[in-house]
Amino acid sequence: MPESTQSSVAFDVNLHIPDQKPAYAEIAQAAERAGIRGINFPDSPLIYPEVYISCAASLLSTSTLEVHTGATNPVTRHPSVTAGTAISLAQHAPHRVTVGIATGDSAVWGVGLRPARIAELREYIVAVRALVRGEEATWRGATFQGHWAEFDPSLAPPVTVSCSGPKLLQAAAQVADGVVIDGMGYTPEDIARVNGLIDQACEEVGRDPSELDVRWGSEFAFGDDHEATMEKHILVSHWLLLGDPIAKGVPEEILPALQQVHADTKDLDSFAEVSALELRTKRAKELCIYDFLTARSARLFGTPEDVRKRMDELRQHGIEKWSLAPMTHDGAPGCIEQLGSVIASR
Repeated sequence: MPESTQSSVAFDVNLHIPDQKPAYAEIAQAAERAGIRGINFPDSPLIYPEVYISCAASLLSTSTLEVHTGATNPVTRHPSVTAGTAISLAQHAPHRVTVGIATGDSAVWGVGLRPARIAELREYIVAVRALVRGEEATWRGATFQGHWAEFDPSLAPPVTVSCSGPKLLQAAAQVADGVVIDGMGYTPEDIARVNGLIDQACEEVGRDPSELDVRWGSEFAFGDDHEATMEKHILVSHWLLLGDPIAKGVPEEILPALQQVHADTKDLDSFAEVSALELRTKRAKELCIYDFLTARSARLFGTPEDVRKRMDELRQHGIEKWSLAPMTHDGAPGCIEQLGSVIASR
């Protein structure tokens, strides 16, 4: 197996793999060689291969790479199922597994269900964290505990939460091991607001904010021209419409236009397809909100040097860890080597 390059890298990056092809073992090996810390697998059964099989294949084909569910949800998976599967993976690959959870996106609305409420997600996080530590858990009024043979609580996988709004972020900061900030903006004001929310939430429960693992989520794509590449891939912004958009910094006057841009986002046939992103970019320009969306974006587009410079700019605002999703026509394999060159350079 390849030796770890983690100690020498300049950027700490997890790679989100929104790819429908089940060649995850090869992708995992390429990611490990590139110095990527971990890969996140989506939990959306009607679109992608089964998340835990993808995690297992990747762990068994690598020696240092971490895997994350990116993200499972409280609606379609019982906490005992999530905890039991995570423990099984952790026993095969100690300290290389993370349970990523969110309220539910395509896995939920794709089968006609509603995302979990924040209170429900909070209870789910507490239950999963208890179970993976060998403790008693309570979920929806029922109390239960795992009876896994030769269970070692020291292998308990951490639980992280994908957060796209202030209320969810504050709840997660109080009960989870880590958070991934999705769609909450990358202007200096946005970053300061996010950090302030984390500090406030931790203070309320007497928690040290430094205990929380914080990653920032963004799409990225490589191309010869920064602006042209950004135009093709910028419109992964439907997160802004979840929950309370105004609390996420969306001006009330542009909310109708944002809703028009994402009128067909909940379509499994085109979900996250590059052609659909390009169509949303066209709509955003026609509705005069493209500049607003690009200003909030991490803008990790262009050549590897363009991306490196932008990540360095954001590092000055305290962003040290990333969870990045490739938005390319040829999927993850075509960009991993280039991302590796970004990670190792500075």
